[in-house]
Amino acid sequence: MISQRYHSHNSLLLKVNQKLRTIRLGVFVSAILASVFSFLPVHARDEIKVIAVVNGEPITNFELADRVLFLRASSQLDLAEQELRRDALQGLIGDRLKTQFGKTVVPGIVPQLDGAARQILDQNFGRDGKPGSAILKQLNIPQRTVLNKIKADILWGNSLRQKFKRQFRNVGKSAEQELAKLKQLKSEPQIRFSEIILLPNPNRSLEETEALAEQIIAALNKGADFASIAQQYSDAATSGKGGLVDWVFVSRLPNLVKTPLMAADKGEVVGPLVFGGQVFILRKRDMRELGQMDPLAATVSLTRAVSPTPATASAEQREQAADMLLQQTQNLNSCDELAGLGKSLAPDVSSEIKNISVGSLSPQLQKVILDLDVGEMTPPLPFSEGMVIFMLCDKSMPGFQLPDIKVIEQAELEKLLSTISGRFLLRLQRQASITYKDDSL
Repeated sequence: MISQRYHSHNSLLLKVNQKLRTIRLGVFVSAILASVFSFLPVHARDEIKVIAVVNGEPITNFELADRVLFLRASSQLDLAEQELRRDALQGLIGDRLKTQFGKTVVPGIVPQLDGAARQILDQNFGRDGKPGSAILKQLNIPQRTVLNKIKADILWGNSLRQKFKRQFRNVGKSAEQELAKLKQLKSEPQIRFSEIILLPNPNRSLEETEALAEQIIAALNKGADFASIAQQYSDAATSGKGGLVDWVFVSRLPNLVKTPLMAADKGEVVGPLVFGGQVFILRKRDMRELGQMDPLAATVSLTRAVSPTPATASAEQREQAADMLLQQTQNLNSCDELAGLGKSLAPDVSSEIKNISVGSLSPQLQKVILDLDVGEMTPPLPFSEGMVIFMLCDKSMPGFQLPDIKVIEQAELEKLLSTISGRFLLRLQRQASITYKDDSL
């Protein structure tokens, strides 16, 4: 009896100890899991949810959270959270449609996408000598959301070229025609600018697209990065390189674009401009008033004679020095003669300035030198050293350098892609089966 009671007591203790060990183990595991999950992003601890379905393929709340994070960090737009989520979702839907279409048209390039996308990521998002992957890590932006967008764009560009073979077949011919025009119109004004093109979509009217453009312009005027916003929002083929449009003839631009761009200062943002159902935001980067024959690119050699005057000299004293210098130079006919006079008047000041570009001279001197022929002299000019007369000894224009035909072909390709891409994507959106699972979006 005693042994039975002892055995029963031991059995009870054994069961209690087993339960205690189980409880301790559970608490220990829970503590570990809590510790692990505390280091995950907030959305990674949320329950996975499908927020939209595009032709049977789901888009999850995790993907949306990643894209919102990317948009906020890279665009610097002052948008409400709901607007950012809506823009991010439309971007994800567009990427899904591009990827789905691309896989059916050019399935052969799918295995090459990862390597190509990583290379583009490092190029487009790199800065200060660091690759793009390192920059994204610093910003806590998951690489996968950027890589997926780049892969969708690669597939899209290749599939459009395959789908619209006839139109793209003429790109080479268009490039040759453009090169011929460059040779003929080498002195015609050219302009370089950056662009963001916004297209309305089934969930964003033209008026709402204009309102978004106004918000983007406000952010740009506060210092937001144009290239980053172009990469995220622009529907143009130039979005991958930050919206840059290299040198184009001013005469080739539509008046709605040409007029405000010509009137803008360098670096100024222009827009929003509504043209052909699209909304344009532009930034003027540079201007060649005389095209490839810009006189400021000329290289000159000068000789000077300086009549030293103290910094405290009065206007009358400077005028007297100028008159004296005119008398001393009136019978000089060569740079050597002027150099000799310069050495006698101011031995410590170099008389010769060789092989300097006109554009690097002071604005005051640029204007005077551009009007001179070789062997001609300027009037006396006031400088810190004193009153100075210059003679133009030599002048040469740089050789007319035409861009490589491949560069022109790429520009023509981007132009055609921009024209076709927006319209065809809008058609795919209208034909697609898109189901929204989140009423707030």
